[in-house]
Amino acid sequence: MNYKLSVFAIAVILIFSISLVSAEYPSVVDNSSSSAGVGPQINPDGSYTFIVESPTGVFSSVSVVIGGKTYPMEYSNTRWIVTIPGLSSGTIYYYRVVTSAGVIFQGANQKL
Repeated sequence: MNYKLSVFAIAVILIFSISLVSAEYPSVVDNSSSSAGVGPQINPDGSYTFIVESPTGVFSSVSVVIGGKTYPMEYSNTRWIVTIPGLSSGTIYYYRVVTSAGVIFQGANQKL
């Protein structure tokens, strides 16, 4: 009986811990909407600017991965930003985020 109670208590603690971690670190929103100000946005010269919003200190690094090549993003004024030339519509990309706690998240594949 004590064994079952211990396993249950550990499971509850793990679920609670995971919910705290996921609540502390915002997800990367990528709806490609220019009104939202996040995600990939095409520029007049044909390059794409990728934007990820994040409060100061939450992420230690954010990158865009395209075709196996990693493009580090620069942090400025609550946004991680990088502009990449030479991409075409339909290109597959994803975000790789490292939190300030060292946890690495890899986003789902997206299409431009």
